[in-house]
Amino acid sequence: MVVNLHSWPPHHYKPHLAYGKNGAVATESKECSDMGVDILKRGGNAVDSAVTSTLCIGVMNMFSSGIGGGGFALHRTPSGNISSLDFRETAPAAAYPYMFFDSPLHAQIGGLATATPGELAGLQDLHQEHGSMDWYDLVMPAAQLAKGWAVPKELARRLDLSSNWILTDPVWREWLAPNGTTLAEGDWIERPAYAKTLETIAEYGVDAFYKGHIGDSFVETTAKSGGILSKSDLESYSVVKDQGHSMNLRGLDIHTCGFPTSGPVMLFMLNALDELDMYPSRSNSPDDLHKFIEHPKVGFAERTRIGDEPFMNDTAPMMNMLNKTYAQETADLITDKTHTWEYYEPDFEVQDTHGTTHLTIVDEQGGVVTLTSTINGWFGSHVLDTETGIILNNEMDDFSIPGHPNMFGLWPSPYNHPEPFKRPLSSTAPTIVQRDGKMLTAMGGSGGSRIFTSVFQTLLHILGGSDPSSAIEAPRVHDQLFPPIATFESGFSPRLINEMKERGHNTTVFDFNLGAANVQAITAEDGTLFAASDSRKNGIAAAY
Repeated sequence: MVVNLHSWPPHHYKPHLAYGKNGAVATESKECSDMGVDILKRGGNAVDSAVTSTLCIGVMNMFSSGIGGGGFALHRTPSGNISSLDFRETAPAAAYPYMFFDSPLHAQIGGLATATPGELAGLQDLHQEHGSMDWYDLVMPAAQLAKGWAVPKELARRLDLSSNWILTDPVWREWLAPNGTTLAEGDWIERPAYAKTLETIAEYGVDAFYKGHIGDSFVETTAKSGGILSKSDLESYSVVKDQGHSMNLRGLDIHTCGFPTSGPVMLFMLNALDELDMYPSRSNSPDDLHKFIEHPKVGFAERTRIGDEPFMNDTAPMMNMLNKTYAQETADLITDKTHTWEYYEPDFEVQDTHGTTHLTIVDEQGGVVTLTSTINGWFGSHVLDTETGIILNNEMDDFSIPGHPNMFGLWPSPYNHPEPFKRPLSSTAPTIVQRDGKMLTAMGGSGGSRIFTSVFQTLLHILGGSDPSSAIEAPRVHDQLFPPIATFESGFSPRLINEMKERGHNTTVFDFNLGAANVQAITAEDGTLFAASDSRKNGIAAAY
């Protein structure tokens, strides 16, 4: 196992490794993984399965995603061509840099926090170019599910953690706490308005949202809750397609999405790790753990230079991280002790993100979709369009707010200020790895700023020989410069953590089962697909 620096974690949830010859689906929900596999069994490909699985997650885990949000995807054709799809939410036309200057909370709660959704546009674009089944047949399973299901463990947990505001909001209380307490595991939950919305989209396509009455209702709800989103924002939304970014590392071709995701930061970290000859590493030494923790700190310093490329006057600092020589030179910053944040030379402070979902799918022909979608915070902006059942995202919170330094006195990044039609910085990192044109592994994750560091660590474990379940379940360490804390999931050796304290790290340990970040991954080996979903979020993969 690569960077094998820990013992096995205490575990409350049972991890699961699925395997099969014909196809595999790894989502954060057993029901949605099974639903995705059913599409594959019916002759659908990875894209068909991704449409159904993504919509399924948006129904069941509405705290993470839904058609009111957006995201990114990486797609591989059976012949090995890889492309990137950016269906990230965009700032409304009326957005401006100082819109949250007087009221930063409005970037998180209420209609002003809502950006133009892109999930439906992204799914439609994928389907039109690469899908094989009828759109109607891919949307209807999620529509049927929305008519009612038993509350699963993870939804019950998120409802309980959000009960303080749900119980004070009459709209949400009526739906999610009808008896005075939030719904518990096993209780029946229904989303009839959302089911009707999905049925309409199944029959008439996504224009029913972007150009039709569903979008009209969405915009009206946004306005009533203080937002600036307009119908023209919906009508003008477009998906961005390109090849993403890739690197060759010791015979491996590693592909990820481009800016404004954090995929390029992960490529930078891999190059820096290679320069220190820690790839792969089987050492348990404190020295290796220390160097490993330093990599995310250097990576987060680079991440502060990221913005939405069309809005950048100078992209050179951002593009530098794709330069292998630059990454190797930056690795020289890593010494035998840790340092204060100034040492790593970040440009500016950037914001954290929260709720997200990720799924990975491989079909029998070798087609791959690894897709991350989000409404940003748990339950987005806390605004529900009761007519359509859509939860409004709070993606505007992923922009930086000018004039509001963080608690360390660092000023927000001008690269990431709100502007009309701009896409905010993202921590997502959908990833596909190939060798000699053959897919070895595909993965991605959810969990805010911890996403790309979690994908990074899972990838290293897999490339070191671990199956995807073992790689995902291994406890992780994370340090993002701000706050200046190295967080360890339970399962790391106390001896190693004490060694890190002696090297200057401000360490803290938190329960593995809190599920701060979650990864879904699939590997291919000798004609068999192995799939795993993160037990931290009660995920279970499926294959056949």
